[in-house]
Amino acid sequence: MSARTKTFEEKVELVDTLRALFILESKSMGRKTLSNKLGVGEGYIRKIIRKLEERKYIRTSRMGTSLSEKGRELLNELRNVIRPLGRIQLADYKGAFGIVVRKAADKVVKGLEERDEAIRYGAAGAMILTYQNDKLCFPSLDCVTDKYPEIDSSIRKAAGELHDDDVVIVAWGDNEIDSERGAYAAGLLLLEKAKAKIRI
Repeated sequence: MSARTKTFEEKVELVDTLRALFILESKSMGRKTLSNKLGVGEGYIRKIIRKLEERKYIRTSRMGTSLSEKGRELLNELRNVIRPLGRIQLADYKGAFGIVVRKAADKVVKGLEERDEAIRYGAAGAMILTYQNDKLCFPSLDCVTDKYPEIDSSIRKAAGELHDDDVVIVAWGDNEIDSERGAYAAGLLLLEKAKAKIRI
């Protein structure tokens, strides 16, 4: 991230670029399929693909777009700071999508800034949880682990291994794409506060 503050459009593009990289981790796909998965137009996805190609993070062929070795190395680095959990089944939260931001609990005050950022980028709402001593808790409030065991169970199932000081962000809304964008945007805000650098 550069020293200057990113515009809304630049941050949306960064969010969508991250989403594209993590989607391409599992398999190669054509531009149309990728644009459908991201919920964006083909002209916009061409712009993202062109930038990733210029940086040699992906390669394209008649078989589709796939991560290069350099792209896989980048994803390994990214996973040290941010990791998508994917869809989380929560009864009261439609289209919930989660991410983990590593070792960022000390940057969360009450989670309101991160929640508002998720909403600004499309989500209807978000919960920001810190992980300490095997418990998921709202900052300065209740522990989800103690009070809402069904939510705790669903998040742990999606997250797998968690570490002390991790932050779990779960965003939701009527549109799954907006939920996903909101979760990533909130995560990027946390990384900015932690002065963690994401170079894409």
